[in-house]
Amino acid sequence: MPIVQLYGVKPVGNPEKQRFKGTISDGVHHGPTMLTADVGKRLAEKEFGEFALLKLGRVMQQTLAGNKIVVILQLELVEQLEAKVGETGAWDALKEESSDTPTKGGPSDSGASPLTSGPSSRVAPAAFPVTPKALGRPTPIEGLNPYKNNWTIKARVMRKEDLRSVSTKSGEMSVFSMDLCDESGEIRASVWREAAVKIYAQVEEGKVYFISRGQLKMANKRYSTLNNEYEMSLGFDTIVQMADEQDSCAMPAVRYSFVQIASIADKPTNAIVDVLGVATSISPVTSLTSKSGKELTKRTVTLSDDSGASIEATIWGQKAVAFPDEGEPVVALKGMRVTEWNQKSLGFSQGSIYEIDPEMEAGIKLRAWWKGGGSSQAISSLSVNGGGGGGGGARDDSSRAPLHEVKNMQVSSTETEWANVRCYLSRLQPARGNEEPKPAWYAACNKCQKKLMGDEQSGFTCEACNWSGSEANYRYILQLAVVDHSDTAYITAFNDQATAILGKSASQLKAIKDSDLSEYEAIVSDAQWTQYVLRLRVKSDTYQDVERIKMTMFKLTPVDFAAEARHMLKTIHSYPGIEAVKTEAAC
Repeated sequence: MPIVQLYGVKPVGNPEKQRFKGTISDGVHHGPTMLTADVGKRLAEKEFGEFALLKLGRVMQQTLAGNKIVVILQLELVEQLEAKVGETGAWDALKEESSDTPTKGGPSDSGASPLTSGPSSRVAPAAFPVTPKALGRPTPIEGLNPYKNNWTIKARVMRKEDLRSVSTKSGEMSVFSMDLCDESGEIRASVWREAAVKIYAQVEEGKVYFISRGQLKMANKRYSTLNNEYEMSLGFDTIVQMADEQDSCAMPAVRYSFVQIASIADKPTNAIVDVLGVATSISPVTSLTSKSGKELTKRTVTLSDDSGASIEATIWGQKAVAFPDEGEPVVALKGMRVTEWNQKSLGFSQGSIYEIDPEMEAGIKLRAWWKGGGSSQAISSLSVNGGGGGGGGARDDSSRAPLHEVKNMQVSSTETEWANVRCYLSRLQPARGNEEPKPAWYAACNKCQKKLMGDEQSGFTCEACNWSGSEANYRYILQLAVVDHSDTAYITAFNDQATAILGKSASQLKAIKDSDLSEYEAIVSDAQWTQYVLRLRVKSDTYQDVERIKMTMFKLTPVDFAAEARHMLKTIHSYPGIEAVKTEAAC
C-alpha cells in the first residue's frame, strides 16, 4: 500500500460524527480525501495530525460533483511531520488511461478498489518509502551537476556540524551542514528546517549513507573549504539510508589533497590547503577574549615535513583541547586557511578537521623520514618577515642568539628584527631602578578590547566605542626579566603569551590576587625560573629622549632538550677548523 501525506484537514458536517476532509499527497501528485468516522476519531484523539505520513490500508474511490475523491477506511501512522513535503501536481489533471487497465491490490471488503495506480483512482506510486538502492546505481560525487535532479549518492560523512537555529524573514529555522566524500570527490551538504532535525539525529560522522533527492547550487567558498564547485541543499523529500557494512569498508574516511609545506610560501592569503606534517612543537592551550567579548580557546602547533620547511598552525575550540599535549605525532589537517600574521601560517576555518597519526601510506612514509634522520635536518619556518636578520625569505627557527647580541642589535626606527633566544624567566613584573612595578594587566573594553578609562568604583568608559559599564575584561601586558648565560634583558609579553606563562587569564589572576594574595604570589613564583625558547621582535624605541632596544615576545615554546642538543651539535659542527679537531681526536 502507498504512503501518503495528509494535510489541509477540516471537519465535515456534524462535529460529533468526527468526519474530516483534506488532501493526500504521495510526493508526486495530490488529491482530495475523506476520513471515515473510525479514522476521524483517531485524528480527533491526536493519534496523528496535520502533515502526518500515513500508510494506507482499505480505501474507496468515489465521485462527488464530478471530482474523484479517496475515502480512507484504514491507515497506519508512519511518521508525524511538521510541514508539507514538496510541491505536487493534482491527479485529476492526469491523462486518463484506458478503462481496461487492471487494478492492483485486489478488491476490498467493501467491494471498492483500494488506492491504485489504475484509471478510476489515479494516484501515482508512493514516493516516500522508496529505498535509495532501488533508484539505481549511485552517482559519483564528481559526476553531480545542477542539471541532473534524479540522483542518489553513496558517501561517507567526514564531518558533521552542530545543529543550530538561524533567523530568516520567515522566522527561526533549524540548519546544519555536513561534509561528504566518496571515492571520486567530496561535497558539502546543508539541511534545513524540520528535515535538519530529523537527518541530524539520523547521521553519524564516519558512517556511510545513501542520500537521494536534493538540489545542487554553486558552492559559497566563504563557508565551504571542500574541493568542489557545487554544494547540496537537502530538504523534506531527501532520503537518507545507512549503507551495508560491507559497503562502508571501501569508502575513504577523509579525502585529502596534501601540499608540501614549502609550497605554501607561494600560496595566496585565504587559500585552502591540506597538510601532512610532524608536530615538532605543541603549545599549551590558551584562552582569549574576542572583540565581541566571546571566550575563545586556541593552541598553536608547528608542523614540519620532508620539504625542509615548517609552518605554524592555529587550532581553535574543542579541537584545540583534544589535540595531544606532547609528543611528535604525524598530523593530517584538512581545509586549513593560509594566513599572514607576521609569518606565513595556517588557521582553522569552519570546515577544518585533523587526524592524529592517520593510517595512510603518506603518514607512514613521513614518520619513517622523521625517525630516519629528518628530525636532525635543518628546517626553515615560512615567514613574511624573515629570520633573525630581518630579511625576507624563510625564517630559521633553529637559530639561537645570546641576549647580549640581541640587546646590541643595530635597528633603525623603521625596521624590525627577529631573534630566537633560549633563556629563563627570572622575574615577573620587575621594578626598574626607582620605578614602581607596573600592573600586569589593564582594564579592556568588553566590545573592542581597547583600554578603558575609570575604575571599579566609579565605573569604566571606552573612548574608542563609547561603551560604559561597571565590569571590565582584563588583559595582560606583562613585563618580564629574562636571563641566559650572556646577559639579562627586559621584555614585554602580551595577552596570549602571558596566559601561557601563568596558566590563567588576566581576569582570573586578578580575582585571585584580590581574594587571596598568598595564592597569587604562589602562581607568580611557580612561573619564574622556567626555561623557554622565545621568539622576540626587536625594535628601536625612544623613551624620555633616550633611544633604546625594545623586545616583545612573539612566541614562546617549552624547551625540547633533545631538539636543543641537536641545534647545539649542528652549531659546533659549523665552527671553523672543527674537521681538523675531529681528525686529531680520532688519531
